[in-house]
Amino acid sequence: MAPVEQPSWEQNKLLLLFLFLVLLAVPAAALPVAAAEQWPYHSLLKSSCSSTLYPDLCYSAVASSVFASSAAPLSTHKDIILASLNLTIGSAKQNRLSVLDLTRTRSAQLTAREKTALNDCVETIDLTLDELHSTVADLHVYPQRKTLLQHADDLKTLISAAITNQETCLDGFSHDDADRHVRQRLSDGQVHVERMCSNALAMVKSLTDADIAAEKARMARSNRKLREEAVAEDAQWPKWVKAGDRKLLQASSVAANVTVAADGSGDYRTVSAAVADAPLKSEKRYVIRIKAGVYEENVEVPKKKTNIMFLGEGRGKTVVTSNRSVVNGSTTFKSATVAVVEVEQFTAGQFIGGGSWLGSTGFPFTLGMF
Repeated sequence: MAPVEQPSWEQNKLLLLFLFLVLLAVPAAALPVAAAEQWPYHSLLKSSCSSTLYPDLCYSAVASSVFASSAAPLSTHKDIILASLNLTIGSAKQNRLSVLDLTRTRSAQLTAREKTALNDCVETIDLTLDELHSTVADLHVYPQRKTLLQHADDLKTLISAAITNQETCLDGFSHDDADRHVRQRLSDGQVHVERMCSNALAMVKSLTDADIAAEKARMARSNRKLREEAVAEDAQWPKWVKAGDRKLLQASSVAANVTVAADGSGDYRTVSAAVADAPLKSEKRYVIRIKAGVYEENVEVPKKKTNIMFLGEGRGKTVVTSNRSVVNGSTTFKSATVAVVEVEQFTAGQFIGGGSWLGSTGFPFTLGMF
């Protein structure tokens, strides 16, 4: 009797592709176990997704993407994370198109706050895309160019910010009944991206925690420490504050590039005007001195205005104040008295503020890094 010919991998691939297309809406765990286990990436993907809050979504999204494309093979946990992040970027782009389409097709029916909230969503989605692209770029060079701890901190910060952006978008539609109808139109897409980001964050944490633990064990065997543990940090400065910025912040006097004065004695009367004329993507600190006075305005530092420093004349002397709130028709996102939008490539310390006061919050805008 002739031996029974075993199905080839190509035949199995066609079978599995058919199963994924038919059962795409079914959790991955519901796929036939025997069929799923014949897929070469099954164990790796299941292992990577096991640390996430939404493992079925994690598995099915990446698996269906691999079957539907000629993407590079998945050979490491990092490959799985990159595949998941690229899928998340695609979903975020689709959400952006949905928001723009809603703004265009329902413009006449939208309230002023709904239009503002939709604009907020476009801005937060753009931020999400910047953060996810930066995450992908950072992950491509992992674990080179930075220490393991620096990589871990930067990757987790970027993805955490992307998660928050989805909630910020939806929060803009939580105030009136009409708002909530718009929220329902956007909710599924935003929640999907939030969950995909959550999965990516969990996988990144699992990857970096394991690598850091392995490196510490290796160092312990040779009686050495990780670079961050070996260097005694100055207790009064975060480790990401550059030496040049420390000197600048400790200096008794700082030369300003421009001066803002409410009485007209400076280069500008408003902080916003000074920010608008600041250079784009500056590689050096651009110091805006804000003289004593009350500045009634909402100041936004866009993401392309990098390395800006605000320098006031002290608490109670330099006061920036505003009264935007949900009560008077604003969204929470647009109510900030001073808003510093994230830079295109994540770098801690891209904005410095010191010596002034945010009147609308009641908190001192004292020396700090953002």
